[in-house]
Amino acid sequence: MTRFVIIAAAVMAIAVAVALVLLALPARGPRFLAAGADMAPPDGFVAMCHVRADLCQPQLSTGAPPHDLRAALDRVNKAVNTRVAQRPDPDGDQWGPATSEGDCEDLAIAKRIDLVAQGFPPDRLFYAVAWLTEDGRHAVLIARLDDGDVILDNRFDYLLPVARAKWRWISVQSAAEPLVWFEVAA
Repeated sequence: MTRFVIIAAAVMAIAVAVALVLLALPARGPRFLAAGADMAPPDGFVAMCHVRADLCQPQLSTGAPPHDLRAALDRVNKAVNTRVAQRPDPDGDQWGPATSEGDCEDLAIAKRIDLVAQGFPPDRLFYAVAWLTEDGRHAVLIARLDDGDVILDNRFDYLLPVARAKWRWISVQSAAEPLVWFEVAA
């Protein structure tokens, strides 16, 4: 039994050491998503804009920005992920702010609404779409911070730096002109 405990402790120590090394490694990709050629916005986004034009217009800040932008992002990401039951769209790709349930883009919209209401600069928030091997097409909210873009994802309660995401980016929204979308430059 003692030998088992010693082996288990050694394995755990190695796992912790490996995790610490991986966290200390430099980022894998660019720190900021770069816009490439113009492209059409996602169909579901366009349909939402016909119904909720207010969600598709450039916005002004609603007040003083939070003192700690990263902390505000973290709080809102966790809060929306907790309060919204995650469910796929029953009838195709429908974009709209999540209230009690929704899928990836619905949670991204709810997060943006909450952040702007708290004074987060709207010109630092935009949507992006990626292709994930395990899940297919996936929409997220991106926040532009001075040290790099971070992803607010419905699948994680932590902020994921864009540079650490091993995703195949498809498109990114213009933060200044919400109806304008781009391919993500390599």
